[in-house]
Amino acid sequence: MPDITAGAAVASPRLHQRQRGVVLTEFSEHEGADMNHFEQRTGQRLLGWVWVGAGVWGALGVVLGWPGIRDANADAKRWVLLASTALPLCATGAALLVKRRSHLGIACVLLFLSIGTPTYFAWVFNVIPILLIIAVAVALRMEHQADDACGTRGLQ
Repeated sequence: MPDITAGAAVASPRLHQRQRGVVLTEFSEHEGADMNHFEQRTGQRLLGWVWVGAGVWGALGVVLGWPGIRDANADAKRWVLLASTALPLCATGAALLVKRRSHLGIACVLLFLSIGTPTYFAWVFNVIPILLIIAVAVALRMEHQADDACGTRGLQ
């Protein structure tokens, strides 16, 4: 005789609770899950903005740094060229890592290195990478809180 329960879905405890009339408990669990999903989505959106911000910071660093190469002394031209090219590339590399959602710690280190981008008169723009590092930390915190509340952290 074939087993008719092999393909059938096993009834969950929530279904039994609903059949018994315990709907209030399930509603509060569902509401908490929606809030956790909201926190996780917000963290992902924040990382999306960090991706855009790091890319823009890399381009802005090149635009602000390269004009200073011709004004530099003959001895310093190589160092200014190196700083005006390599440090914005660090920001671009961080943007790529954030986009892939991998190695976010390395992305933060690259953003930290990009603070040294020579911006000369526009030195206030060097605050951008610091804000991006803070945004990565906040996004990770939100995602981990959502994972902890759902009990899924460590399973991935």
